[in-house]
Amino acid sequence: MSIPLIGITLDSEDPGGYSNQPWYALRVNYSDAVVRAGGLPMMLPHRADLAAQYGGLIDGLVVT
Repeated sequence: MSIPLIGITLDSEDPGGYSNQPWYALRVNYSDAVVRAGGLPMMLPHRADLAAQYGGLIDGLVVT
């Protein structure tokens, strides 16, 4: 039996303020909830060019 792979969308911020580089963020409770439900969380970067590949890999999606 394989563990379902669950994609999780990420928050993003432009450079400035917190960091001089752009960055992604995710609250721990999202990945913890996926694990508690029996899934394997996969963080999804904001890459439209890879959306089809990620879509072909994941079994479910959490939109934060």
